[in-house]
Amino acid sequence: MRGQSLNLPKRTTRPSRNTHRLRRWVFRGLAALAIGVVAAFTTRPLAQIPKSDPTPLKDLDPEVFDVVEALLEQIDDYGAQELRAQLVVARQGESRSDRVMLTVPQDVSRTLLDSYVFPVYATVETGGGLVSYSLQIVDGRLRALIRSGGVVGAPMPDPQTLTFHYGG
Repeated sequence: MRGQSLNLPKRTTRPSRNTHRLRRWVFRGLAALAIGVVAAFTTRPLAQIPKSDPTPLKDLDPEVFDVVEALLEQIDDYGAQELRAQLVVARQGESRSDRVMLTVPQDVSRTLLDSYVFPVYATVETGGGLVSYSLQIVDGRLRALIRSGGVVGAPMPDPQTLTFHYGG
């Protein structure tokens, strides 16, 4: 078999006109992409748009602290021990009608669980109806005290008036 010709048919037809057009457009597209990449990495960045100042952090309001502490005291699992340690150093951020944002320093230990709603929630009957309170945990850290129901702007309840529930 060595030295023998395979007698393959010779290519007698030229690629079609559409094939040439396709190749030309692919080449142009790749060239434009390469120019764009080079331009993106060699130009100076645009002027930074100044960010609005975030809500300044402050110490936790005693009422917020008491409600969060009461929620965390109901069970000892789901990272409650770590969350209680975080509560001591937590700071209060933006407060809205439906939540109080909490911030915990990065050097405080986080829970083994990542992001979840703490399984204990509290309810209280007010003049505006039933209000529930729950804790949002993000990246193993206290993130927010969530409030749902009731009258907008109502004060935090006394923890002794809360009824605690386990589960969703």
